[in-house]
Amino acid sequence: MVCVSFSNLKPQTSNQKINLRLSSIRLRNFRKHASSQLDFANGVNILVGNNGQGKTNVLEALSFLSLTKSFLSASDTLVCKHGEELFEVSGKMISDNGVEYNVRVAHQISTAEKVFTINKQNVEPRSSVIGKFPIVILSPHHSAITFGSPSERRTFVDFVLCQSSRSYLDNLQTFRRILKQRNAFLHDAKISRRPIDDSIETWNEQFTEASATVMQKRNTFIQDFQAYVTNAYKEIVESEEVPTLTYTPQIAIQHKSSLYEIEMLLQEKMENEKQREFASGTSVVGPHHDEIDFRLNGFELRKFASQGQHKTFLVALKIAEFHYLKNACNETPMFLLDDVFSELDEQRAQKVLDLVRKHGQTFVTTTNSNALDGILSYGKENRKFTIDDGKVLSGNL
Repeated sequence: MVCVSFSNLKPQTSNQKINLRLSSIRLRNFRKHASSQLDFANGVNILVGNNGQGKTNVLEALSFLSLTKSFLSASDTLVCKHGEELFEVSGKMISDNGVEYNVRVAHQISTAEKVFTINKQNVEPRSSVIGKFPIVILSPHHSAITFGSPSERRTFVDFVLCQSSRSYLDNLQTFRRILKQRNAFLHDAKISRRPIDDSIETWNEQFTEASATVMQKRNTFIQDFQAYVTNAYKEIVESEEVPTLTYTPQIAIQHKSSLYEIEMLLQEKMENEKQREFASGTSVVGPHHDEIDFRLNGFELRKFASQGQHKTFLVALKIAEFHYLKNACNETPMFLLDDVFSELDEQRAQKVLDLVRKHGQTFVTTTNSNALDGILSYGKENRKFTIDDGKVLSGNL
């Protein structure tokens, strides 16, 4: 099979003028689904069923079509239905301007071979797909973005940036590769107790260059993203609360610091910390230690915000992510809401659903659709699917 880049694919054109949407998806040997076909509505698609029946599997399959992998960070091998040799997910995407793409991803367990095709053409590298079919995901484990450690906020920022910028994705992959190699060098030196003052300079040069690129892009992103969060927060609540985001790396990066300036700051910081690096056998300076500070009215969110304020801030981040990606990707993202209504009363559920569904196609998993049934009318624009033990019992037209 000939490999091509995404940009060289010849699309199938439709006369429709709509937001990006997934019109249908097929799962084969994917998690609990032996063989499932779902035909989606343009608006809200509700997936209802008890826990562990395969609702989230459908959202996970959608993320394979958009991100080439699971949004739950599960390995491809674990995604394959137990006892089977190969899983397959295929679907039809229709872009904002009506271009149709038949997308397929398949993974074979025995050979660890993974194939991603669009319109029957193999796409390499697979990372070139990321950002072409943008998605925004909100699930219970995302509460760690506001409650959790700095790594959770870095992951959030990287996820948005990787979908919106291919160059950032490439830069981040380069940084992670060099970080892994530098850490291995430091670890080996610690174990063997050999001096490394001169021999590490080559790694330091590569490391500071890769680190500076990532840090500059994160710095610019947080400055740009602030306006999106401010507007989203106002859209959710009518209050005097002011959300702020601040990029706080280990070095004093300014508003428009150049790459050279960031590299110089990193080199100085690494020189000051080199004894600690040698003693620990790992890199203690760099973007893998960045923090993104969230505040409301100047108070640190993690320490002073109520549970309700945390939820509101998180939803604002996701609404802001939607608008940012729409502008950056020139494509309307799809919303994936995984079990986010379980702790909301009907009024709050309606508020959140109204916010997301007016922007684009939305996919919702829930164990109880009663509150949503009072909000939605089902038909061409909205559809409800019942999932039981990996089977779609109702919902398709």
